[in-house]
Amino acid sequence: MEDQHFIARLVKDDFHKMLITIIVFIALYFFYVNKVNSEDFLDCIEDIPLVNKLYEKKDSCFYFDSDEGRVVNVEAEGSVRQDTILNFYLNVLPQLGWKINTDDSYDNVIKFNRGKELLNVLVHENNKKSLVIFFSFLLLDH
Repeated sequence: MEDQHFIARLVKDDFHKMLITIIVFIALYFFYVNKVNSEDFLDCIEDIPLVNKLYEKKDSCFYFDSDEGRVVNVEAEGSVRQDTILNFYLNVLPQLGWKINTDDSYDNVIKFNRGKELLNVLVHENNKKSLVIFFSFLLLDH
C-alpha cells in the first residue's frame, strides 16, 4: 500500500513540476514575443528595422495597395543623429536583401531597391532631433 502512495505522490509531484515548467515557458515566450514585436521594426513597413531611440509616428502611415502595386510612406522621429541613422540603414538593409542605389543617393537620402521594390530613406535633422521618412514603392507586373 505504501508503494502505491509513494508512486501516486511521485506522479503528482512530477505533474506539478511539469505544469510549473510549462507555465514559466509560456510566460517567457510571450514576454519575448511582445518585446520583439514592440520594437525594432516599423509597423507600417513590416520588414524595415527601426534605429534604436527612433519612434514610428503611427498616424503618419500611408499605405496604398492595388493590382498595379503598392505605395507606402511612414515617418519616424527621435533624438538620433543623422549620420547614425544613415550609417545604420547603409549597414543593415543590405543584409535584408536591399541593394544601395548610390547613383541616386544624396547627403540625407539613401535609395535602395530589392527586386521591383524601391525604398527611399530621407533624414532631416533639426535641434538634435531627427525626422526619418520612409517611402516604399512596388510596381507589379501584369
